[in-house]
Amino acid sequence: MIKDIINKHIIFSSINSSIKDISKLMNEYNIGFIPIVDNDKYIGVVTDRDIALILPLINNVNNSIKSYVKNNIILIDYNSSIDDALELMGKYKVKRLLVS
Repeated sequence: MIKDIINKHIIFSSINSSIKDISKLMNEYNIGFIPIVDNDKYIGVVTDRDIALILPLINNVNNSIKSYVKNNIILIDYNSSIDDALELMGKYKVKRLLVS
């Protein structure tokens, strides 16, 4: 079951965070996926791949992440099976899911 394998310590960041701040969080916690929140609501995600693709295109790493957040959040229920998670990941071609 998903509830048996999830990471319950989620590192997230604000929509107003800079690209530099997001990169620092990823480095500090050795993670490649950060959910983005606005007013305590998940609104999107940023991955290490997103950062790698953004960096060559910008002039200032202090720019807000706001323009680069992927809003396609894929959620899976806490009580779902691992097979359900694998199916969702395959369907949407993602490596990580948020658990609700």
